[in-house]
Amino acid sequence: MKVLIIVYVFPPKWIGGTELATYSIADALAQDHQVHVATSLDDGVKQSDSKNKFQVHRIRYPKIRFIWDIIFSLKVLKLAYGLKPDIVHAQGIGMGFTAMIIKKLLNINYVLWGRGSEVFTKSRFKKFGTKIELRNACAVISLTKRMEKTLLEIYNIKNSHVLPNGIDLSQVDSSKNNKVTRQQLKIPEKVPIITFVGNLRPVKGVKYLVEAISIVLENNNSILLVIGDGPEMENLKSLTNQLKIQENVIFAGRISKEEIMSYLQISNLFVLPSLSEGFPNVILEAMAAGLPIVTTNFEGSWEIVKDGENGFIVSVKNSHALARGITKILDNPDIKQAMSRKNREEIVKYDWNNIISELEEIYRECV
Repeated sequence: MKVLIIVYVFPPKWIGGTELATYSIADALAQDHQVHVATSLDDGVKQSDSKNKFQVHRIRYPKIRFIWDIIFSLKVLKLAYGLKPDIVHAQGIGMGFTAMIIKKLLNINYVLWGRGSEVFTKSRFKKFGTKIELRNACAVISLTKRMEKTLLEIYNIKNSHVLPNGIDLSQVDSSKNNKVTRQQLKIPEKVPIITFVGNLRPVKGVKYLVEAISIVLENNNSILLVIGDGPEMENLKSLTNQLKIQENVIFAGRISKEEIMSYLQISNLFVLPSLSEGFPNVILEAMAAGLPIVTTNFEGSWEIVKDGENGFIVSVKNSHALARGITKILDNPDIKQAMSRKNREEIVKYDWNNIISELEEIYRECV
């Protein structure tokens, strides 16, 4: 089967949840199918890249609001005309417009996979456009049951499915020989490492985590390891100085996808303090590393983390609640051990092999 996946941005420059999930989906599908990815062109990256098992087509267009949609769609339409794919896969509701144009003009069915907060938009204009895109899709996939419920209530969609993001568990085993050690980071063996991974943007809520660590440090000597980069970096560093905890916070910056598991495997606890998320892959990675989770009460957390079983869910924008969750795990080895064991058991159902099998079945229904 020939598959054309459309996604707004793509690695190596972009490594958010949707981008990394799209890479994993393309890589897994390419084992048995001919896979092409259409995405936007980033500076310093080749327009066409086939070094992976799949082909990436990067499209140049003027980044002018509203105009880019039309130009991007026309260029992807031209690509689809030449490739003649059996199915088009739109990663995100925003890509549904392009997929719909291809269906109308080339008679190729498309699958639309809602990825995050776009599902819950309150804009009337966006809702009108989304309704048309969803109604024309052969199948609509949601990351969570909550997303599916929202789409069903607002748009009354047909042929609905729920598929979460996944994880390549074979990569977890290969990461046991860590490239990163506590010695390299100058962290003593008995000092707990509390880790965050993500883009440093306000929506990630990292400032509340930094404030929480200042509370945790009153009774527990520990290190906060912040992995990622973004516009909030300098503000966060300034905050650690104000709170006088700079010696207990390490900003590791942006690291490669392959290195993330190495850092997680030397950690004791993972925290995601986001204000909003779709289905964060990084929680799956933390689960695979056997880490207890403390996360906030955003839309995508409920179906991954079961409060009190494999982690704690606390209210958003609440440093004290984050601190209580972290402290409870640090102070209770039995709780930490039980949550670690639960996460290692639960992660198996998120293996990409299982999810891709379900996705292939959806494709076959549409071809």
